[in-house]
Amino acid sequence: MGLNVLLDGIKDETVFLSVANRPAIPTAKRKLKKIPVPGRDGDLTKFEGYEDVSLPIDFNILEDRNIKGDIRKIKGWLMNKSVLTFSDDPNYFRKIKNIDIGNIDNEVEFYGAFTADFLLGPFEYQKTVTKTYTTSPITLMNPGTYFSQPLIKIIGTGTVVLTVNNVGITLKNLTDEIIVDSELGEAYKGLTSNMNDNMSGPFPLFVPGKNSISWTGAVTKIEIDERWRYL
Repeated sequence: MGLNVLLDGIKDETVFLSVANRPAIPTAKRKLKKIPVPGRDGDLTKFEGYEDVSLPIDFNILEDRNIKGDIRKIKGWLMNKSVLTFSDDPNYFRKIKNIDIGNIDNEVEFYGAFTADFLLGPFEYQKTVTKTYTTSPITLMNPGTYFSQPLIKIIGTGTVVLTVNNVGITLKNLTDEIIVDSELGEAYKGLTSNMNDNMSGPFPLFVPGKNSISWTGAVTKIEIDERWRYL
């Protein structure tokens, strides 16, 4: 079975591309800060997250016509994309930070070959759907290999205390809803209403394995997109 690359859900074959060979699966490297200490063997090390990963993918263009026009469409397909998915792993994706397109080998008019170098974030993300909960407490199992940064929408009024893994987050002066986005590090409502001043406490994280969530106050429901991720 052939492998397809999808950028923002659009397959490579829609622009007459095929993957020349299966790319290697990248693994993010740890970022470590080394701190020399006089009189100590070796350095102290401080973990500072994970590095982005590079993923080169070789593509072929083969048509029964001059491919110059196809090349222009291909460049458009590669530009300004945010999500990379493979057809043999459709429930997972990586976030794109940059794409560099190499020179296109075009010795004959109906054939071309080139390499696209993808700069990707360090994590694979599982495609998740928002789930709704109306009773507290609940337990969520994180199947990933790293903590996730969920998006949580609380529909309620007044003062609400959301507790995640025994850590409390106070949400005050609610009139209808608030969205707590741990990935952005922002609390808001709608597209433009900043509500950071209505929140006190850390942005919630879901650790691998079991996570306990509860809330108090006048809450109608909460909606959670877990955003599971993997190294």
